[in-house]
Amino acid sequence: MLDIPAGAAAREAWNALPGTVRAEVAALAERGEAHPDPVIAAIVVGTLRHSSSRSLWTDSLLLATLFTFGGGLWLGLFMLGGEIHRVGWRDYPISATFATAVLIFLGSAGISRLLGREKPAAPPVEALTPSLRALLLLPQALTTPQPMTIRRQHPYLPIALATLPFAVTYGYLLARWTGRPLDPIGGAQFLLFQAAVGAVVSAILRYAHRAERRVRREAPMPIRLIDAGLRFGRGRTIPWSHVQGVYVTADTLEWVLRDRPRLVLDFDATRTHPEDIVLAARAYSMTAAVETIS
Repeated sequence: MLDIPAGAAAREAWNALPGTVRAEVAALAERGEAHPDPVIAAIVVGTLRHSSSRSLWTDSLLLATLFTFGGGLWLGLFMLGGEIHRVGWRDYPISATFATAVLIFLGSAGISRLLGREKPAAPPVEALTPSLRALLLLPQALTTPQPMTIRRQHPYLPIALATLPFAVTYGYLLARWTGRPLDPIGGAQFLLFQAAVGAVVSAILRYAHRAERRVRREAPMPIRLIDAGLRFGRGRTIPWSHVQGVYVTADTLEWVLRDRPRLVLDFDATRTHPEDIVLAARAYSMTAAVETIS
């Protein structure tokens, strides 16, 4: 398969294309088709990944602000017992913090669009899936399969951990400013009540989607590709002879297994590129088929 350009190099390659080619890519994407030139298809995939990584960086800054203000507000209320009765003038900073967090949340979409304006415009997101499919359909040389472990990424967890000290400090200052006595025990009771309500709602939703889960589920991670087969999470290893295919669908990978529900993996759930996963699975499957015939 052609090498997919990465980072700014992909964006530069996209900008260097004639305007007619970029318009053709957009028109084909509306019909769910890839550009017939594999080189251009690779540029499209690389450019969209570069745009996605920059968007993630912008979202990280906005989320850091939200975590600080929103988390501080929640922790402040937690320290005050979870509720405030008979609001006084000293409680106004809490209302101001809530309003600030809401404004930041509502303004994040506009800020992202403003920072994402580029000339020429990036390829439409709809071009990603057909372009990937076209690249994966190129003739491939069978290479020696290599073990692969696909791990879940948590892009926002480091942000939450980094902003936690600031949120705790801000929440404590908010609670102290009100002049009310701190009541963390009452806050813990309120938190347990919220957790119980959340557990009930989660159980109801899982029950409502039970029929869908029989045919389609989120793929447990980590996913391991080894000589013996596939292993999802802590489950048993599934032999390659039971793997009927791995397909690129929209912005997900779909594993089709014999006598099992389809397992779906979101592109954003891992840093491993989908084409690497498909090619590795294909190499293992072909090797297993050859050994069976032999």
